[in-house]
Amino acid sequence: MKFLLWFEPERVIEGTSHQKAHPALYLERYSRSAGKLDSTKLLNLGNEEAWQYCYDTVSGMIRDIGIDCYRQDFNFSPLSYWRYQEAEDRQGINEIKHINGLYRFWDALLEEFPHLVIDNCASGGRRIDIETLRRSVPLWRSDFQCPANHDMIGAQAHHMCFNSWMPYSGTGSGRVYDESYPRSTYDSAFCMGYFFSAKEDDETILENMDFLKKYAEEYLTLRPYFSEDFYPLTEVSAAPDAWAASQFDRPSEGDGIVQVFKREKSPYETARFRLRAIDAARDYLITDLDGGEFVVSGKELCEKGFSVTLEEAPRAKIFKYGKI
Repeated sequence: MKFLLWFEPERVIEGTSHQKAHPALYLERYSRSAGKLDSTKLLNLGNEEAWQYCYDTVSGMIRDIGIDCYRQDFNFSPLSYWRYQEAEDRQGINEIKHINGLYRFWDALLEEFPHLVIDNCASGGRRIDIETLRRSVPLWRSDFQCPANHDMIGAQAHHMCFNSWMPYSGTGSGRVYDESYPRSTYDSAFCMGYFFSAKEDDETILENMDFLKKYAEEYLTLRPYFSEDFYPLTEVSAAPDAWAASQFDRPSEGDGIVQVFKREKSPYETARFRLRAIDAARDYLITDLDGGEFVVSGKELCEKGFSVTLEEAPRAKIFKYGKI
């Protein structure tokens, strides 16, 4: 267990002590609907004094409290702040300076605290870019999963797209007591948000504690598979009649897992998936996490693919495979 603390240092409300004492360090915007300056201010990380204040404050808390994971959120759109009162021939300079200040801020934290993990939140995935990925991980990659009963198809599509670009991320499982929901959000990180967002009494949660425990324990057995090679086995689709499947292969161990999701309106009972990184000269033991196992030759997996039959829909299945 490690200690994560959630910050949002750039968004400041008018009237707080530092904003009142140092108004020049904050960018503003004009609110047309209110007919006045917005009460929310943006700490200008492109300003050296503002940057130093932010760094001293956050690094001091990391040091004094003993923070292992620094979570930085950012819950508003900054463009109008950067553009407000910016000269016509200087459009973009405030933005460039601010974002460079952000990268520099994270670099300084990581240099001072080599143990630190930076969790990049930003209102759910709104700051995921090549440079933030060099310095951070998004443990909560999209606010699409904030509603308790979000559409699992969205989670499956995110899963396939994100893993094609970044090996470490996570998302929420929703709050539906169906195997499709937690299994749709298994990844290198897994947030079982059943206590988070739905209006549901505590008794209902307690009645389903065995369900939560089952999938939390199942995920922990699978977590090692999410850190090596990834292969999407289907096209990314939001269609309710499609199947979605992914493969996580571990060359280091000669094994892997296959995730298969049959969606609610699919008319097909059987689908066949051509696995990657298979040795045609070896046999493989396939284990169904819901029970049962069988042996299939690598030659058959390469030539014919891996056949999965599911009569019910929606349905989520996970299979382990390993060389014999």
